[in-house]
Amino acid sequence: MNGFAAWKANAALVGPGVLLWVRNPRESTGRRTTGSHWFVVVDVAPAGKIDSGSILHIVGISSHPRDMNASVLMDTSGTPLKGTCYACFDWELENYLSIIESSEDDWDYEIRGAQLDRWDASCEAPSYVNPQWFAKSLLPARRKYHEATRTAKPRGSKT
Repeated sequence: MNGFAAWKANAALVGPGVLLWVRNPRESTGRRTTGSHWFVVVDVAPAGKIDSGSILHIVGISSHPRDMNASVLMDTSGTPLKGTCYACFDWELENYLSIIESSEDDWDYEIRGAQLDRWDASCEAPSYVNPQWFAKSLLPARRKYHEATRTAKPRGSKT
């Protein structure tokens, strides 16, 4: 498998709660990270069907969040994640990963720039975060964070 081909995943296997090893995500410098990093898929738009126009919303995972108020402690049981990890809402990306029609014989669409396993580019089984944690901790904390950032007044504004 060549280097470029290694950085793709079968889009049919990727949905909310799946961990992706993402190649060189922007803003990874200064986060004490390597060039590539784990992200968790929080949603796919439009919901229910992936095609070449789909958008993946992914949240970065870090052991050292920039802002603890913008993160939630992860339940890493059953995942390849090691140590204490946080989902960081101030490191959320969309439109970063490309979903395109696949050249693979048994895939309809593929996601370029990500793979399902950090060490094994040919891995075909996704890792999921704990669904209870995802539904009861991550999604409500993400919603709360985005609501707070939408309603926050800019610094220096007069009331």
